[in-house]
Amino acid sequence: MVWALLLLGACGMPPNPLGIEEELYFGNYTPAARMAIHSALEHAKRGGSAEITSEDLVIGVLQSERDARGVIESMGLSADALLMALSQDAPEVAAGPQLLRLAPGTKRILRAALDESKARGNAAKLCGVDILLAVLANGAGDLGKRLEEEGLSLAGLHAAVVKGNKPDAPK
Repeated sequence: MVWALLLLGACGMPPNPLGIEEELYFGNYTPAARMAIHSALEHAKRGGSAEITSEDLVIGVLQSERDARGVIESMGLSADALLMALSQDAPEVAAGPQLLRLAPGTKRILRAALDESKARGNAAKLCGVDILLAVLANGAGDLGKRLEEEGLSLAGLHAAVVKGNKPDAPK
């Protein structure tokens, strides 16, 4: 059900016609962020999970978001190495359930990411960098620690964004 509602935003529906939660409405996401969410969904399915986790979100961003990858690369980090470090623990199993729910922490991360997007004046369009910032800022447990161990810090990511890397700016 949630994914059906999310997809309404991807189909050019007017802003939130059904009054669903703002962070779950795809109309509030850039096209690249929509692809990242789709990649997260596919990653969770391949892992046999019934939930999309924050880790799935980050992997989806790293797989799909060219602009987010560019910001990471501008920090002197390898987006591919970061993706490999996060993906190495993910088991490949038979496809999981067709309908997945968002893990509670994932929903909290998306809410924080939308707030971050608005704070940056990004026309209320959530992008992949907003998701990464939200994961780092909201203490996503082991995931946040793993990202920091790989060199991706909240302060560094904020600095890279402020420095002029404007992810998902309208082309």
